[in-house]
Amino acid sequence: MRLLAAAGGAAVSIGLIFFVAYAIEQDWLSPGLRFVGAAFLSALLTVAAWPVARRGHQAVAGAIGGAGLGAWFGSWLFARHVHDLVSGPLVFVALVLGAVACLAIADRLHLRLMAILSTLAACATPLLVGVGSGPLIELMAYKLMLVGVLVAVDYRRHWPELPTIALMSTWMLGARWAALHLGPESALGFMIWTLVLLVATAISGWRLVQASAAAADKTHAKARLVVGGLLTWAAAAWAFAHAPQTLACASLGLAAWHVALAWLLIRVDARASTERDARTEPRRIGDVFVGLAWAQAMVAGLLAFDDAILSWWWIGMSVAAAALSWAPIRRMRQGMVLIPAVAATAWAVHSDEPWSLTVAAVAVAVPMIAGLIGTRDSEGPRALEPMLTSVAALMWLGVTLAIGPEASAAQLTWALIPVAVTVGRVCLLVNERDMTLALGLLGLGLLASLAVVVTTSALSPVGAEPGAPLGLVLPLLGLAGLGVTLTWRMLQAKAIAQPELELDDDPNAGPLGLMVALAVGLAGALVVVGAATGGGLPVQLGSTACAALTALGLLVAGLRLRQTTWRKIGLAVIGAAAIKIVLFDLAAASAAWRALSLVGIGAVMIGGAFAYSRAQQRLSRARASS
Repeated sequence: MRLLAAAGGAAVSIGLIFFVAYAIEQDWLSPGLRFVGAAFLSALLTVAAWPVARRGHQAVAGAIGGAGLGAWFGSWLFARHVHDLVSGPLVFVALVLGAVACLAIADRLHLRLMAILSTLAACATPLLVGVGSGPLIELMAYKLMLVGVLVAVDYRRHWPELPTIALMSTWMLGARWAALHLGPESALGFMIWTLVLLVATAISGWRLVQASAAAADKTHAKARLVVGGLLTWAAAAWAFAHAPQTLACASLGLAAWHVALAWLLIRVDARASTERDARTEPRRIGDVFVGLAWAQAMVAGLLAFDDAILSWWWIGMSVAAAALSWAPIRRMRQGMVLIPAVAATAWAVHSDEPWSLTVAAVAVAVPMIAGLIGTRDSEGPRALEPMLTSVAALMWLGVTLAIGPEASAAQLTWALIPVAVTVGRVCLLVNERDMTLALGLLGLGLLASLAVVVTTSALSPVGAEPGAPLGLVLPLLGLAGLGVTLTWRMLQAKAIAQPELELDDDPNAGPLGLMVALAVGLAGALVVVGAATGGGLPVQLGSTACAALTALGLLVAGLRLRQTTWRKIGLAVIGAAAIKIVLFDLAAASAAWRALSLVGIGAVMIGGAFAYSRAQQRLSRARASS
């Protein structure tokens, strides 16, 4: 019905305009009489909405009133721009009075459609008359008065779209004025105008925030506040593009504004929840304002500071996010800690100055410490935060590779520091969820080790850096020791928590054992390569022996801890080592080397069989006793 009525009103307005144009072409009346007649008829059409609304046809009355308002605007604009019968200020006053009169009628008769049309007409008046590029103070005064009137109407009739239309049109008018007149001398006045408009935006939406209004009405207030903050920031960037320090101060001021706004909204919501004595959903709009304030503070630092001070600014923001316990920050804690820390680290690495490594280390330490402290659930011990910890480990790995020490052994040792710290924390307070994180970081450490070995050609006796193979052995053994300790603590904690639980084929222990075996085998191969002088057969046999001994250890551990995967892989590697010795390593060797190698691999196989037999006996006795 409303759509039909609106279409009818538009048709009437267009028809009247065409009729007036036809009358002009036929020269029926003089321009003055045509103007007076058109204005009089449009006023009568607007007043005709009154009796229709009294009979209960609000939609029809709104369409009739809107058609009359359109005819009123058309007659005055035609008289001004075609015949030049009236002056610009007089047209402006007439159009404003017509829009205000229609708005008053709409308010009196509860004609929402007519009120919307009146608002659109009043907002478009400066552009229609040609004063949209006039003095800023006059435009600001007119627009603020219009916003105030519409806020009052909204307060009376609960029509939130009226202030929304007025505010959006005001921002558009301000952008048009800035495109034509904004310069260094007018930047301050333009910024004051935007700040006043921002305050007016907040005032216009406060009724919807406090009252128990409908969700659709509250959306208007939220949209006004968010868009107003963004547009004010854009206006500040436009006005102070030539003055970065001033723009930084403006960004900080807007950040403080958004934080205060979020605090007020959360307070109001908490008070409303207490008064209703019912649980309500948290106001996510507060989170939006806090996130926007955080972004503005980061940009302010980028504009105001340089060198190490910029990184320290971002580090301070990351520390604040990790330390504060305010509800919006808690909900966005990971992003608010990580984003400034990543930015500070990237800036330090990009600068590549003497202070870069220290600043980058501190920047990485903030999310790492926050992740290690973790969060406490309703039940149980504190759990690590996987996102913070894993991203911090990756950040530190990148820092080490980019600006860390050049020696491969020192580089790998530095890269494994977050892995060692995290695994140590998990070993102290064992948690099922933390085990997965520790397992992933051990895998990351192993990948970093493999990358360093490949990039330094440590397994090649010819192309390796001097001392590189032996220097990498200690970090690899440390990584293997971390894996062994973590496996032991995990199985110990599970046995204490559930004594009756069978630990066969534990899903976490399986990958841990494989990573430990790979680290030990790689360390053994590096020892052989580092000890060999000319390479050749000793290196080949030594590497094969390291693989076979590592597989034997994996087999024995799998038998004792009842891990089927370990046993199968250990046996497979031992068999592969035997085949490699016979077919490849000893293909061109002397009889003595063949004999000694076969004796060695045979001893490994016999030892594996003996360990397997002892494990089977122990398992049989345990089952018999139970």
